[in-house]
Amino acid sequence: MISVKKHFLILLVIAITFSILLLHLFSFTPLSLLEEKLLDVRFLIREGRPTPRDVVILCIDEQSLETIGRWPWPRDILGDIAEGLSQDGAKVVAFDVLFCEQERNDPYFAACIKRAGNVVLPMVFTLGTPEAGTLSVPEFLFSSALPSFKAKSLSPLMAKDVLLPLPELAENAMAVGHINMLPEKDGVLRRYALGIDYGGYFYPSLGLWACAIFKEIPKEKIVLEKDGIKFGDTFIPTDQYGRMVIDYYGKRGVFHQFSCLDLLEGKLPEGTFRNKIVLIGATALGLYDLRVTPLSSNMPGVESHANIISNILERRFLRRVDKWIEAIAIIATGILMILLLPRTGAFLSAGFCLSLLVLYLSVTYYLFAHFTLWLCALHPSLNIIMAYSAVTIYRYASEEREKRKIRAMFSSYVAPRIVEELLKDPSKARLGGHKREITVLFSDIRAFTTFSERSKPEEVVTMLNEYLSSMTGVIFQYEGTLDKFVGDEIVAFWGAPVEQPDHALRAVKCALEMRRSLKDLQKRWKKEGKVPLDNGIGINTGYAIVGNIGAEGKKMDYTVIGDTVNLGARLEGLTRRYEEAPIIISEFTFEKIEGMINTFPLGEERVKGKEKAVKIYGIME
Repeated sequence: MISVKKHFLILLVIAITFSILLLHLFSFTPLSLLEEKLLDVRFLIREGRPTPRDVVILCIDEQSLETIGRWPWPRDILGDIAEGLSQDGAKVVAFDVLFCEQERNDPYFAACIKRAGNVVLPMVFTLGTPEAGTLSVPEFLFSSALPSFKAKSLSPLMAKDVLLPLPELAENAMAVGHINMLPEKDGVLRRYALGIDYGGYFYPSLGLWACAIFKEIPKEKIVLEKDGIKFGDTFIPTDQYGRMVIDYYGKRGVFHQFSCLDLLEGKLPEGTFRNKIVLIGATALGLYDLRVTPLSSNMPGVESHANIISNILERRFLRRVDKWIEAIAIIATGILMILLLPRTGAFLSAGFCLSLLVLYLSVTYYLFAHFTLWLCALHPSLNIIMAYSAVTIYRYASEEREKRKIRAMFSSYVAPRIVEELLKDPSKARLGGHKREITVLFSDIRAFTTFSERSKPEEVVTMLNEYLSSMTGVIFQYEGTLDKFVGDEIVAFWGAPVEQPDHALRAVKCALEMRRSLKDLQKRWKKEGKVPLDNGIGINTGYAIVGNIGAEGKKMDYTVIGDTVNLGARLEGLTRRYEEAPIIISEFTFEKIEGMINTFPLGEERVKGKEKAVKIYGIME
C-alpha cells in the first residue's frame, strides 16, 4: 500500500511533468531560447566536417584591399572578376555584395554579367506588413519570383520594401536573390529564410537560386509544401516561415577560400573554379559583414551563405524532431521519476537522475551528430532536474519537520545526545506504539505530604524544584527517558526510544547516583536550616508498550504502560517498609545486573496484580 508521503511525491512529479509538457507544447519563449543555446553546445562538441568541393569563396580580403584599394572597388574590376570566373569554368557566380548605386563603369559590369551568363545578384528586403497600394514591383524582378507560391502552403516572412540592384545589372543576371540574415533574439544566426513574400510572390534567397542554377532545376520544380520546399527531387524541411536550420560545417574559415587579388593577377591555376559555385563576398574584418553563429562570433556573411548552399547540395538538413515525439520523451522521463524517486533514498535517487540525464543528453547528441536530428534536450532534462529537486526539497522539508517534531517531543524527555541520535536517524523514534523490553524507575519523596503541610508554600516549591532538577540531571546523565513528574514522583525508563542493551544497568547506576546527589542536597538543606527530604526508588525490567499516548491533537505523551510499569511503581512503595533499602529492584532487573552491582535479598513479596510472589533485592549504596 502506498503511503501518504509517497502518494504526494507521485502527484508532485506528475504535476511537474504536466507543467513541463505544457511549456513545451506551447513553445514558451525563454525556454525555447535556452533549447537553442543547447543546440549551440552540440555544434561546439561536434568536430568540423569536410566541406563540399563544389562551393568556394572568392574573398574581398585585407590583401586585396591593400593592393586594389578601399571598398567599394570600381565596377570594371568586379566585371573582370565575374568574367574571369566564368572563363575558368565556374558554374555559378553569386555576389554577396549590393549594387544599388550607379557608377560610371556599370555598362561594362552589365556586359560582363551578360557574357558570364551565370551570375546571381543580391537584394535586401525590409520586413514588415506592407500597406495597401504601396508596393511597386519592377518588371525585371518577376523573373526571380516563384509562381507556385500562389498555393500559399507556407507562411513565409513578409516584406514591405526592397533594396534592389541597378536594373541594367539585374536584367543581365541569371537571377536576383535576397541575402537577408535574420538572427534569433540572442543575436545568433541559426535559421535562414529560403524565401520572402513580397507582393504576394515568393522570392528565393541567393543561396537557393545558386543551388537551382547549379543543379539546373527550373523554377517550376521549386514548390512550397506544408513542411518545407520541394526542390527538384530534394525536400528541404523548414519551419512555418520557410526557414531552414543551418547545419554549420565548422568555425570560420572551413570553406575553400581564394583572394580576389590572386584571381585578378592570374596567380590561380587554370580550372580552380571549374564546375563550382563561387561566392564573392567580404571577409576583411574592416568591412563589417560579420555574423554571430553557434561556432563563431565573427563569421563573414558570405561563409554563412556557403554553409546554407552546402546543406542543400549535400541534402544535409538539420531536422527538428516532431513535437509529439519530444512530448513522449518528457512523459517517459516523468514515468521513470514516478517509478523511482518516491521509492529510493536520496543517494540512489541522485545517482539515477544523474545517469538518466547523462543518458538522455547523450542520445540527443548522438542523433544530432550522426543523423542531423534535433531532439529537444531542454524539456526532458528540465523535467528530470525539477522532479528530483522538488522531491529532494520536499523530503528535506519533511525530514526537517520530522526532526523538529522529534526535538520538541524528546528534548524534555531524554539527554541531548539521545536527541541528536534520534535526529540522525528519525526511524529510531518510532512514535507509534510498540512492545519493547525496558527498565522503568519510580522515585518518590518520603513523607512529602507531611512536609508540605508543615512548610511554607514558597519553601516547598523551592526545595521540590531543586530536588527535581537534580534528579532530572542525573537521569539525563545516564541517558534515560524522563516520562513524567506526578507531584513529587519521578517516572523514567531506559531502552526507548533508542535501544540500550544495558538498560537495566543504566537504571540502577542512575538510582545510585540519584541517592548520592540527594545526600549532597540534604547536607546543603541542613546547613540552611531546612528539613532534608528523602526518597525511595523502585526499579523493574520487562516488556511494556512504548509510544505516544493521549488525546490526538490535544495532548500526547511519549510514555510506557503495562504490567512491568505497574510493578515498578509497587516496588517504589515497598521502600517505605524496607527502610534499609531505599533502592529496591525486582528479580527481573537482578537477572540483568547480577555480578555487576552489589545487592542483597529482601525476600519475596506478593504485590497487587501479581498471583506469584516476586523476589526483590536491595541495592547497596
